Amino acid sequence: MIIGFIIGFILGLLFTGNLFIAFASGVIGAILIPVILFILSTLFAILAAVLVLIIILSIVRFIF
Repeated sequence: MIIGFIIGFILGLLFTGNLFIAFASGVIGAILIPVILFILSTLFAILAAVLVLIIILSIVRFIF
């Protein structure tokens, strides 16, 4: 969350130059960036599970 706040604060300061908007975008970044990372990690975990399942099924099909 701290990294998200810093990224949002720096981007808000760069694009607007206003400290209040930079602080608000820092708060938004602190909320959104961990959520986005959680969604991405969940999608990659599902993708890895599907790939392992496909590999196991192809090995079983090859043996029998």
